[in-house]
Amino acid sequence: MTPESCPACNHPVPSSATHCPTCAATLPRPTPRPAASEPVIGGNTIDRSRTEHHDHSTRVETNIGAQRNTVINDHRTINHSSGKQGGEWTFALVVAILLGLMGVVLAFGLLNKDERRQRGDDHKSTKILPDPDPPPRPISQALKLNLNKLSYEEGELMTLSVEIPEDGYLYLYAVWADGRVDTLYPNELRPDAFQKAGTTLRLPGDLPPAPDGTVMRYPMGMPQLPGDPQIVTESIVAVLSKVPMKPISRAGSGLGTLKDPGLRTRGPQPTYMQLDTQRLDFTGLPHHAVSYTIRRAVSAVPSLSLPVQPPGASRRVQ
Repeated sequence: MTPESCPACNHPVPSSATHCPTCAATLPRPTPRPAASEPVIGGNTIDRSRTEHHDHSTRVETNIGAQRNTVINDHRTINHSSGKQGGEWTFALVVAILLGLMGVVLAFGLLNKDERRQRGDDHKSTKILPDPDPPPRPISQALKLNLNKLSYEEGELMTLSVEIPEDGYLYLYAVWADGRVDTLYPNELRPDAFQKAGTTLRLPGDLPPAPDGTVMRYPMGMPQLPGDPQIVTESIVAVLSKVPMKPISRAGSGLGTLKDPGLRTRGPQPTYMQLDTQRLDFTGLPHHAVSYTIRRAVSAVPSLSLPVQPPGASRRVQ
């Protein structure tokens, strides 16, 4: 390199120096021209290597970002497709279940319709003719009336019991030998006729004492009848009803006088009693009738008493 001289002091200076080492004057230097291949921006030279590296990094980051976006978009696409397919499968399953249930209901309805139609045809083909003479309704014998005796001597006491088969209202009617009919139960001492199933009513033992303390008794007495019979027949009829019965009772004469002489000859269990005032009908109701007899007591035979008299005295009957 040819040494240069300072224009101020003419001392030699290196060609690369910008100031004179002797006088410190500024050496004039020409502005270097950039190479044709290096671009100049604002008077500054751009480092191509750095630019190329930056472009490479940008391209790599861009490619990586694009790949990441692609992967994310693909993942979202896959998730969306999977969710869509799962929803479609669920909807299809629900539709299939509903269609199956509809099919079962429809088939069941058709079967019932055919069965009803068949029944209707059977009913049409079967003609029910009315029974011109229906059989009599069976009389329940579950209600049971028991007497302590069926034959009494005048003055003996009667006791009775009634076995109740089901809940109901119990009525005991006494048919006396002279034809009068009275209500033996319920009465003033026990006016409630309702009885529970499975119970047994005992009379007169189950009756409370009268207000004056008198205890009820049923002594057998002979009525005053024409011809003065030695034996008479009387009856007691027990009836059990689901509803209360209200026969008409007349003061001093009971329910009335029996106008049915065949009461005790129609059969062991009559279904009604015809009185002069009303008809007591218990057809179809549990009932039980029991008849008994009363025999007149034999009176004592009078005797003659002959007291001892002295000899020759006349006899005197006491």
